[in-house]
Amino acid sequence: MIVFAVSTPLQLLNAIEARHSLISPAAGTELWVVAKHPEHRFTWLCAQRIGESSFSRVRLLELDNVSARSGVWRAAKSLLANRRRLGGLSKSTPACAQVFIGNPRTREHLFIASLFPDARLTCLDDGTGTVSFFERVAAHGGKDGGGLVVAQGALACLKELCFRLFYGNYRHPLREADFFTAFVAQAEAAGFAASRNTYSWLASRQRDRGGRHGTHFLGAPFVERNELSWETYKAWLQRAATLVPAPFVYVAHWAESDSQLSRIQSELGFACWRFEHPYEFEYLTGTQAPECIASWFSSALDVLALVPDESACLIAVEVPVEAFLKADIAASASAFYCRHRDGSSSVEIVQ
Repeated sequence: MIVFAVSTPLQLLNAIEARHSLISPAAGTELWVVAKHPEHRFTWLCAQRIGESSFSRVRLLELDNVSARSGVWRAAKSLLANRRRLGGLSKSTPACAQVFIGNPRTREHLFIASLFPDARLTCLDDGTGTVSFFERVAAHGGKDGGGLVVAQGALACLKELCFRLFYGNYRHPLREADFFTAFVAQAEAAGFAASRNTYSWLASRQRDRGGRHGTHFLGAPFVERNELSWETYKAWLQRAATLVPAPFVYVAHWAESDSQLSRIQSELGFACWRFEHPYEFEYLTGTQAPECIASWFSSALDVLALVPDESACLIAVEVPVEAFLKADIAASASAFYCRHRDGSSSVEIVQ
């Protein structure tokens, strides 16, 4: 048996790509959708629509979202409940030969891998955050030179200790992990073996589309995740609409709420759409045909840049990264703009 553990729509797409690119059609495979947040239910719905034909079985694993804000006792109960839930599943899957996880930074994904010590671990991409992970590991000496030590500062060390009390040495599998990634150079610079994800399965499902007009602007949950103020985001959107072809359609990120979309529509007057699948899948397999696909910095632009399609232009609107309230988001933005400023990229950076 081969197990895939994912939480986000992009991780789901990458799991499907890995299933078709790396695994024999005769192999038994299980897809586990690890849902820690309510919005992860969207991934579960997508898995039921587009994943069931690729895997022998698809499961939903609903876990508690561990947060110090809920208090020490409740956080401890959540960690214990998660350990029991995942431990029970591993006992029912004893002959696991390989584990794919959607994000090397997600503790529960790593804990799943640690439950199968004899299985090979392959990590998938989770967009711009994975590139930031590679860069951080490389900057601290690579995976064999201390780069996987994540706890820095007293609070971070305490948090890491709490997780280790319940999950054990859950990070250990990363030392032997390889990657299935669109960012092979960055993975190798961090010391990881890697095979390239070219999105061949997704490209094979591409449909011909008719005349094109307007812009699909891919939104981000910066405001609802307290990574940016609403006033700043609003000003950015007003400016972005002047830089791309009209009409301007705001495409919701899977983690954005309906109330946030209503706010954008009422205060800015933009049409807001929400798709049932990851945007990359919707665009390549559906009938929607924008002249331009734009965003700030987006894993969807990374993916679409790899799938041959000469019809739509890809635009990233560069924003001042110092406006972000969290350093990891600023780092992801900087890495994205640097990556696509190279003349070989099909993503155009506009200011």
